[in-house]
Amino acid sequence: MLLEATQANILRAAEALKQGECIAFPTETVYGLGANVFDNSAIEKIFKIKGRPADNPLIVHISSLVEIEKIANLDQKKILDRLQLLENFWPGPLSVILPKSSKVSNLVTAGLDTVGVRMPSHPVAIELIKVTGFPLAAPSANISNYVSPTTALHVKECLGDKVKFILDGGSSKIGIESTVINLCGDRPKILRPGSITKEQLLDIFPDLEFDDCFSLNTPKASPGMSAKHYSPRKQVKLLSNIDITKLPKKTALISFRSQHDSDLQEAFHIITPLTAHGDLSEAAQRLYSTLRNLDKSDVELIVIEDCPDTGIGHALQNRLKRACN
Repeated sequence: MLLEATQANILRAAEALKQGECIAFPTETVYGLGANVFDNSAIEKIFKIKGRPADNPLIVHISSLVEIEKIANLDQKKILDRLQLLENFWPGPLSVILPKSSKVSNLVTAGLDTVGVRMPSHPVAIELIKVTGFPLAAPSANISNYVSPTTALHVKECLGDKVKFILDGGSSKIGIESTVINLCGDRPKILRPGSITKEQLLDIFPDLEFDDCFSLNTPKASPGMSAKHYSPRKQVKLLSNIDITKLPKKTALISFRSQHDSDLQEAFHIITPLTAHGDLSEAAQRLYSTLRNLDKSDVELIVIEDCPDTGIGHALQNRLKRACN
């Protein structure tokens, strides 16, 4: 059931969470499918609703720094020091991988001894977690591997009545999933790029590592590390990997600019710019809704331009490559 995210409806959703239900709610990145992190039956519902493989861990969402102690073990000074250096990014689109507390089920962490934690900045998400009284384990509110939802309607279209309540808090401001950084190794490591950029994190951790692994067989310390992810049902290819003279008649191009030469205009059935002026933050906000709209259209193939591999462009390129697998 779609509910406007009023205070009364947030309280209604909180009561459902306390009863072991799963609730879809807005965050600044994408919409999440939340359940009580300490209720194994509710966690199992998340995996069932999404068709999510059990080896894909969940990120735990909190509303205050105090709640980290319920989720993570911060006995190691090195890890605590690293976490404190990142506090200015919270609340916000940054998830951190920490040693897990014994209170957190292996269902949440996919059997790993680490747990992902995030404090979202969306006011509805923060209020929901506060009034519920416990952290929420929450992946994106969609069928596993499909394009993440950035509106409540996307959730409704994808999950239908599988979810008791969908809190409508408007379109997600950022539009792609959070940056994930692992603080547990010898050096901090980005596991999933996002709107908190590698350049920002390098300013804090000069020894920062990056993991762009696309392996199907390695254990996943974070969501979003599967080779195929964020994918519409229709085939997606990068413009740099195709011959534009050999395209199906109804091929769509997603671009990062408003002006295109005549060869491109002739080759594509439709051209959809994500941004008119090269604003990659605007492009990120519109990417998933554009993919969903084209997936529902009559186009036979979706082609996407490569984008600059700097700033949030690094995260966009990561999503595009996985959508093409």
